Amino acid sequence: MKVVVINGTPESGKDTFVDFCKTANKQVGIISYSTIDTVKKIAGYLGWDGRKTELDRKFLAELKSAITNWDEDFFIKEIRQIINLYKSVNYQLVLFVFCREPWQIKKIVENFNAATLLIERKDKKGKQSNIADSSVFNYNYDYKIKNNLTLKELQLEADNFLEQLRKDDKHEVCD
Repeated sequence: MKVVVINGTPESGKDTFVDFCKTANKQVGIISYSTIDTVKKIAGYLGWDGRKTELDRKFLAELKSAITNWDEDFFIKEIRQIINLYKSVNYQLVLFVFCREPWQIKKIVENFNAATLLIERKDKKGKQSNIADSSVFNYNYDYKIKNNLTLKELQLEADNFLEQLRKDDKHEVCD
């Protein structure tokens, strides 16, 4: 299994890129996990209605920060559970981990020998109302994709990325 931390500003095309990876190569299984998913569940228990206004995004970022202040390995443990769940699978898997914070990306790279990928989109810099959104570019990524493309071109980029990743032996998960 390979772990890829994917990042980019809001609406840069991260989800679309991963969706294209899912259809790009039937010999590679694609799993995705976002470090904000559990945060959203907790926020829902607190009354958050699922909107993504700037105030909502700030609330989610601060709640995530509170969780990692309580247990800085919380999301590492969640990723490890996913990896363990798929250990017996007999074909190649790629786990895309959506994460914004540079310190947390570094921790994921260190724990799982992960590759890092930035999706950039010139016309979607996004408002930066919280620390997570404003620190997207504060990491030196292994791979960068400039998404000023048509959907067909982005599909080709997904195909090419998976092929590059397949050839790159340095990003296998270490146990």
